[in-house]
Amino acid sequence: MNILNKYYMLIKLLTAVGEVHGRKKLQKMVYLLQEQGYAFKESFGYHLYGPYSEELSTEVDEMKFLGLLEEKVETTVYGYKQYIYSLSERGKRASDFTGHLAVPDSFEEAARELAQFDARTLELIATLRFLRKINYSDTEAARYVKELKPEQEYKDGEIEKALKFLEEKFSKQ
Repeated sequence: MNILNKYYMLIKLLTAVGEVHGRKKLQKMVYLLQEQGYAFKESFGYHLYGPYSEELSTEVDEMKFLGLLEEKVETTVYGYKQYIYSLSERGKRASDFTGHLAVPDSFEEAARELAQFDARTLELIATLRFLRKINYSDTEAARYVKELKPEQEYKDGEIEKALKFLEEKFSKQ
């Protein structure tokens, strides 16, 4: 087995979107793509910011070590560090070696659609999806997300939009 096969879905994701701004955003994108049936293999559990995978975090570190992934650190206007992930030149060349591993045609569109959301919104969507999977009703999930994340100050309209997005993406699941 080619060692790059372990990273092929992350390579495909970053090829599709170019770059991802933020660790949290990357985590939520991978979780939601996995939930849509794409072949990410990481295990996710619930964490402070919603679904989180230690495996994914380790894979990102390994990809940086192997020179496949670039991680830039920028300071936001609020003084927070933001990590920006993209494929290095070596990573782009590596995508040629994973090209034989097929992903559905819909993958790029799904990845780009998620990339348009900010990390806060993806956190909401991913948390609601996680709660729905453990059999919370939409009403219970909406109430619970407000209790879990009071600092985010999610409005009812934001929650309704997130639930509608989930309904569109997961209506068959």
